[in-house]
Amino acid sequence: MAEAFAPQALQERITLSELGKQWINDPLMNQDVWSLLELGYSQEECRINARFQ
Repeated sequence: MAEAFAPQALQERITLSELGKQWINDPLMNQDVWSLLELGYSQEECRINARFQ
C-alpha cells in the first residue's frame, strides 16, 4: 500500500485523473510556498493577519 502513496505514483494518478491536466498546469501547484496576495487575499487582509500572529 505504501507504493500507492509514493510521490511518483501520486503524480501519475493525478496526471491521469479527470482534472489532472488542469492541476499540473496551474502555476500555484508548482510552488511549495505562496504569498497571501498570490492566493487572493487583499492588502488589508494581509495587514490584519500580520497583527494577529
